[in-house]
Amino acid sequence: MIYNLSYRQPHEELHQVLINYMPEASVAPVIARIYEYRFLLKITRPRSTKFADYRPPVRRTDHLITINNDLNPYAFLITLLHEMAHLVTWEKYGNRVKSHGKEWKAEYTTIITAYLEFFPDGLKAGLVKHFNRPKASSCSDPGLMRLLRTFDREDGSFYLEELEKDALFRLSNQKVFRKGDKLRKRYACQDMATGRKYLVSGVAKVWAVEESAEDYLKSKVSTNAVLKLPFIKSSLRIKA
Repeated sequence: MIYNLSYRQPHEELHQVLINYMPEASVAPVIARIYEYRFLLKITRPRSTKFADYRPPVRRTDHLITINNDLNPYAFLITLLHEMAHLVTWEKYGNRVKSHGKEWKAEYTTIITAYLEFFPDGLKAGLVKHFNRPKASSCSDPGLMRLLRTFDREDGSFYLEELEKDALFRLSNQKVFRKGDKLRKRYACQDMATGRKYLVSGVAKVWAVEESAEDYLKSKVSTNAVLKLPFIKSSLRIKA
């Protein structure tokens, strides 16, 4: 479902929607922040390029946060707090500071610390470590991603790092890749449609393809699709 929520709506309407996406105890405090910061919250379909984003009130009258609707409750809450920190940073500094600079990190740490009580004990230690050195996004923090994945609904997925070398896998947009060698924290993976290679995070959420690369190629027609995904560094494309 897609929802367009606003600080102009009554508490009951916001609560009826948000209770489906985040831990129940955290809903009221989040609604209080929606009213305090006077922002719009759009819950949208999954996007392959990002989990969420913040858009300042440039050429519009309100702050806007958008967030994907397929995140588990704890991932949804962490991601929302991340974007709220961008909002507070904008309110204080405008565009005069880096988007993930020291000012944002300070705001993020302050906000997420206030919400620690809404996370289970198994996540708290990972969160403390995360906000001591926060990344530009949660998917840039492999340790946090592994912890959050334990709360995902069962959907038959794996971490890429769990698959054998040369195994085929799908990403959330249904594109098929072959797993290659590990280069630091990412794997060089070949797009089976284009032959191009990309660096993919070891904690990317993937689905195994039960075919050999040879059989798969026989059954598919190549395309020239270009991927942009939160776990892929397409700018670091490796020449085949």
